[in-house]
Amino acid sequence: MLLGRPDATNPEKVAFTRTLALCVSREFMLFATGRPSPVTHWLRDLAHMAHGECGGPGVGVIGLCLTGGFGLAMSVDPVVMAPVLGEPSLPALRPAALEVSDADLASIRARTQSPEQFRVHGYRFKGDTLCRAARFEALRRALGDAFLYREFPDEDGNPSGFRAQGKPPHSVFTGDLIDQPGAATRQAVDEVIGFFRERLEAETAPAA
Repeated sequence: MLLGRPDATNPEKVAFTRTLALCVSREFMLFATGRPSPVTHWLRDLAHMAHGECGGPGVGVIGLCLTGGFGLAMSVDPVVMAPVLGEPSLPALRPAALEVSDADLASIRARTQSPEQFRVHGYRFKGDTLCRAARFEALRRALGDAFLYREFPDEDGNPSGFRAQGKPPHSVFTGDLIDQPGAATRQAVDEVIGFFRERLEAETAPAA
């Protein structure tokens, strides 16, 4: 786990002390631009290990908030086949910046133009002040039609989430998710599951 402990009973919040530790961690590049957080190198190794154990065409990646852009940084590795960027919030003070080097971005762009038809999915709420529209616009400029994204009206966020605190919704797949049939955020969940299945399920050999 990058944050917290693997305990489903924990409330969905990050303690102040853990937040402070994260802000000074060398593993998360909260403010720097033009290069990925160092932890993404470890995550690439983890992706290779998972792929070796499970097989299949490759692995999927979904990042949320501070880790939202990790899927893009990891996409330089061919083993990553289905990256999803959930409200990517880094670099924190540069809303139009991307957490990836120019060289890696060029490699990712080359993947989008290859026969594998590599695609990157992204999701955010329109009023989100942590992941602003400028970042998705930068991704659209960088990746063109290979960046498939959805931006939800704030009204689509869970009334019991950030909106209950008088803040715009932020967490598409967690705290601001409305997990009900027909809800826009639930449709996004189903879309991500479909994306993973499309890209990661091994093709069945034709019957003899």
